[in-house]
Amino acid sequence: MRTAAWVALAGAVSVGAVGACGSSGESSPTGGGAGGVAGVAAKAGGSGQAGKAGAASGAAGAIAGGAGGTAGAGALVWTKSAQFLSCEMSVGLPSPSFQLFAWTACVGQSDCEEAQFLSLAASGAEWWFLASLTHDVAAGQTLTLQDGVGGPKYWTDANGAVRSALMGTACAFQFSDSQGDHFAAGVVELPSDQNAAVAGTIGAVGLQVWHPPGSVHDVALGSKRFLFRSAFAGARSLDATTGEDFRVLTSESGGVFDVYEFQKVNPEKFLFEAMAVSPSSPTGASPTILVGDGLSAPTPWLSAADAGEDATIRFAGTHAGWVRGFGQKAVNNYDSVEIWSSEVDTEGNPVSPKRLTAVPGARANAAFGAGGEGMYAVILRRNWVHVCDLAASNCRELSGPLPPDDPDVRTNGIVGVTRTHLWITVQDTRAGRDVTRMFRLKL
Repeated sequence: MRTAAWVALAGAVSVGAVGACGSSGESSPTGGGAGGVAGVAAKAGGSGQAGKAGAASGAAGAIAGGAGGTAGAGALVWTKSAQFLSCEMSVGLPSPSFQLFAWTACVGQSDCEEAQFLSLAASGAEWWFLASLTHDVAAGQTLTLQDGVGGPKYWTDANGAVRSALMGTACAFQFSDSQGDHFAAGVVELPSDQNAAVAGTIGAVGLQVWHPPGSVHDVALGSKRFLFRSAFAGARSLDATTGEDFRVLTSESGGVFDVYEFQKVNPEKFLFEAMAVSPSSPTGASPTILVGDGLSAPTPWLSAADAGEDATIRFAGTHAGWVRGFGQKAVNNYDSVEIWSSEVDTEGNPVSPKRLTAVPGARANAAFGAGGEGMYAVILRRNWVHVCDLAASNCRELSGPLPPDDPDVRTNGIVGVTRTHLWITVQDTRAGRDVTRMFRLKL
């Protein structure tokens, strides 16, 4: 294994210096704007590796271009920070500040705000659709945004002020996670399709490139271990500081299990949403929840008496919420789904599992859930979100601000939930183009 190292490349780059597909541009508002427009054009380059390369590099041009266009009121200064084969990665820091988006009131609706992407208004803000909100005692609320085709990543506060940014040429970024002010993400070098992981500190320039074997998907960063899923190879982990000490995680019986998502119990403990082979299941496998430290074999989180076909678990401080399916008809599709909760002890172990409500004919998808500040949110029916106060043991169902019965509208993500707000993304194709919009709904 190659030794991980902090790699510093030459010099700071003014905003607007990266154009479509990595070409140079003027470091001025005019040059920046051109970079943004070219970036959108590159995103339409098609599928496959060439399309992905154009999409990622084009998105980088769009972001740098957008930043250049607002340099008068604050900007991002990009510094080349690491190289992985032909993939050149740069970190962007605000100087003195940089606002990616601002909340504006929804038209004709109270208790609703929509994110307006100030920096990308002319360069395809509709493409931003991977978003997650994390809660950290030290770092506060951090919003992570990424272009959905592997483009640049942004870390902002809850109101859109950028704390740090990451972009690359000839590469595409994948899933990421943060722990305090540290982050780690998967990256694919294009067109070779070789994988690595990149790690750094929010608000700092240096980057560290890690080289685990295989691909890097569905990551979780703790204080001691960095967990990731490698396609068709199960759960793996690295030392979270050095990127070394590679481990392949196996079940208690020594077999490789199929993990599709990780959740952090605390900085040193993780939950694995996994698939356990079950001959009696119509799909050949059933979901299960395991817990471990990223070093040793994980063990069942729930006792055999309490467990079922459980998924979409989220921690929310003193409680955890999850869903349980009954009568599986296909992957993520059940005759009925129940929402469960439990108080957890200081080690994250369940204390008193109980059912909160049942939703007939619902789906259970690990990608559509969030937890925070004692609240749990999950999408079980198209365009409707169940929001539960776990301590109070009550749930309610609400829709987003767009018509829930419109076939051209789809709530496609839960960004986060707090005691006061639900954050969602909604795919809107009513105007003849695919736009994903981010809303913050008051609870």
